[in-house]
Amino acid sequence: MVNVLALQIYTVHSRPNHFLPWQNHPKRESTGTGFVVHNRMILTNAHVIADSTYVLVKRHGSGTKFKAEVQAVGHDCDLAILSVDDDAFWSLPTAMLPLQLGELPALQQDVVVVGYPTGGDNTSVTSGVVSRVEVAQYVHAATHLMAIQIDAAINPGNSGETLSSVVMHCLGCMLAALTFVVKRAEPRCLNVSYVAVETCPIIHLPGGPALQDDKVVGVAFQNLPHAENIGYIIPTPVVRHFISEVAKYGFYKGYCSLGILCQNLENPHLRRALGMQEGQTGVLVNTVQATSAAAEVTLPLPDLAASAAVIRPGDVLLRFGGVPIANDGTVHLRQRERIYFNYLITLQPTGASGHVTLLRNGSQCEHNVDLHPNEMLVPVHTYDRLPSYYIFAGLVFVPLSQPYLHEYGDDWTNTSPRRLYDKAMHKMMKRPAEQIVVLTQVLSDDVNAGYQLFQNLQVVRVNGDEVLNLAHFRQLVETASSDGFVRFELEDDRLMVVDRLLAIEASDRIAERTCDHDVIASWRCILLARKIQQMKSRNVLWHHWCALPAAVRATHNSMIMWLPTTA
Repeated sequence: MVNVLALQIYTVHSRPNHFLPWQNHPKRESTGTGFVVHNRMILTNAHVIADSTYVLVKRHGSGTKFKAEVQAVGHDCDLAILSVDDDAFWSLPTAMLPLQLGELPALQQDVVVVGYPTGGDNTSVTSGVVSRVEVAQYVHAATHLMAIQIDAAINPGNSGETLSSVVMHCLGCMLAALTFVVKRAEPRCLNVSYVAVETCPIIHLPGGPALQDDKVVGVAFQNLPHAENIGYIIPTPVVRHFISEVAKYGFYKGYCSLGILCQNLENPHLRRALGMQEGQTGVLVNTVQATSAAAEVTLPLPDLAASAAVIRPGDVLLRFGGVPIANDGTVHLRQRERIYFNYLITLQPTGASGHVTLLRNGSQCEHNVDLHPNEMLVPVHTYDRLPSYYIFAGLVFVPLSQPYLHEYGDDWTNTSPRRLYDKAMHKMMKRPAEQIVVLTQVLSDDVNAGYQLFQNLQVVRVNGDEVLNLAHFRQLVETASSDGFVRFELEDDRLMVVDRLLAIEASDRIAERTCDHDVIASWRCILLARKIQQMKSRNVLWHHWCALPAAVRATHNSMIMWLPTTA
């Protein structure tokens, strides 16, 4: 039966070039594994179809490939749902039945993995046992969610497979070098996307089902290449959370987070200093992200200031949802198993209320916190989106993201600009929609002479106004100043001044020297937007944009954000 469960997925990817955001890297092809779960939904790994331009699916034993569409993607949980409209795919040669989701497998339980790993075109079946259940790092988006470690051989191309009573095969392609273990002595992050990337490589595998008693108990997604037979599967609680979010909202919103950084309290002197009584356990809150629900103010009480937050730095988090948290940050899972308490939060549905018990200044208090996914100041990933950028006077500005730093190569943690790396790893969002706008390069011209060395610097202010994000930055640049100059204040107190009229005149010749014909057409469309804004004739711009070839508009759709909105 396992042979007919796995579907082979063929994907063409086109990854954006963040150094030259108006271009893409060369296209590449990959294969992965998927399986049917419900109502003609095909479940696979998100990394199998990330940045895809074309997706095909083939049944086991068939020589025909069918076009598939991506219906929903959860990059942080590395899951995706595909659909195939052609009825022949579902009925020939026999009807395809969905697999049922099972429960979390027990330790030492046998599992079987089915998929299409590297080395052949036919399905492969491997077996192993469940070694451990823990919160682990998902390489695809550097998140920390519940995962199952198995001792089956996991090879690239096997991701998205199912686990039967035997372990799932991990499929995939090598993506990034990230550490899998965070030392418990160091601060642990509830919004796990903030955990720094290290140097221990984990290989991504495109995923199929793992079965037990004919039920799926996991989806293979990655392995540890320098260890013998260590693979990882996504457990069914994470899969169910993903599917339920898609069923409720039509798309995946993300995993919930308190938006706090905390540390373990295994030192007895530290516990006494915090006023903890004998028998009390918990973790110390170090930082609270200003835009998170945990930082929202409570109703003023007689003994509290009106600005008191739900959770404050220095609080001890004793319980979440009534579940006691140990001093090492773990909670009871089952029998003698323990798991880091973050898993209680990440599996909550979006918008749920989380009950927290805190120790504050020696007194115990309780709060309800609305749980939502947290936005990050510097995104860990930007899959399936073209990068946003803004060019003025040959100066290229982008919002800082980790994919931009990844362009510095596999060793980007050491080769990328240290200042930008530190911002990406350690800075947290203080205002909603905040971004770090960076001057990445200077396209040389007379209008920007002398500024060629000003690269990879954050733009702090424009004409004296602090920059919130890239869209706000654009508004500040295009707002006329009394003297006709645009002043850019960069970090390190560096200053750039550009004549506005000369900058607009230089844009055409800079584009001719820098970009291909299609990009120039889009660029000129944006230049026209600025002129039309001054004339307040937005409809003319819209007709100009629509008159461009469809391929140009599709390739450079991210540039629409700079065009005036139309009725």
